[in-house]
Amino acid sequence: MTKNKELKEGYVEILNEIDDSWINPHHLNSLVKQGLSGIFLTSVRPEYQQAKNKIMIVGREPKSWNVIGKDGSFFGRQSYVDSALDKHDAFFRSQFKRKNSKGRSFHNFTRSVAKKSGEEGLIYSNLFCLSFKKSIPQKSPVFDGIVCLSEKLLKMQIKILRPDVIVFANGLSGASVATRRKFFPIDGENNVCINRKNYCDAGLSNEQLWSFDLRFEDQLIKSYRTYHPSSRRADAAIARDFLIDLLPGND
Repeated sequence: MTKNKELKEGYVEILNEIDDSWINPHHLNSLVKQGLSGIFLTSVRPEYQQAKNKIMIVGREPKSWNVIGKDGSFFGRQSYVDSALDKHDAFFRSQFKRKNSKGRSFHNFTRSVAKKSGEEGLIYSNLFCLSFKKSIPQKSPVFDGIVCLSEKLLKMQIKILRPDVIVFANGLSGASVATRRKFFPIDGENNVCINRKNYCDAGLSNEQLWSFDLRFEDQLIKSYRTYHPSSRRADAAIARDFLIDLLPGND
């Protein structure tokens, strides 16, 4: 079974747990009409399994992300998942045909990682699977439900895709930090972020970059936490360049 087929089956099972109002723009109480984006579902390349480096980049939220559109028809969970996977694949592939944009851009970073480590094994995911009014969803009336759904989706992706490296590039805002630590606790008896390391000796603060091994089921996954790539802070750019140097090459 291909990884995309495994993902699809997992997505359908998880989405069967939510109400139609989350994904059907024609529902009487449609949350889409109230500002909720489509659900961001990660896909991978067909050649993913053979990729030398499997690297997951976890952003924050998908901003504007229409899966079927307000004027489109809703044909159930399987059709929705198919559309979401097609959208993700087309969007992510298109980013590698573009040149870097001016200023700071999330996909300037993904292109840099691809140049260092290869495109085939890149996984583009997000901490929050939905946005609310094109921003982080903490002001959504269903925020707790979004957090629950996001955790199930992200952990299912990690379980199926078994990345070698995870880069948590979702920033330092309160909701992002609290949610990431809820998914992957950094202290206490449930701590799954072990062997933590900072790069102060290289002149980087803990805010800029730190690494750890993520204990996930039977894996220890080399992981990094850094700024969101859109950050315009000068020290954020330094941390991104330093991080890319740490990633495995594709030679």
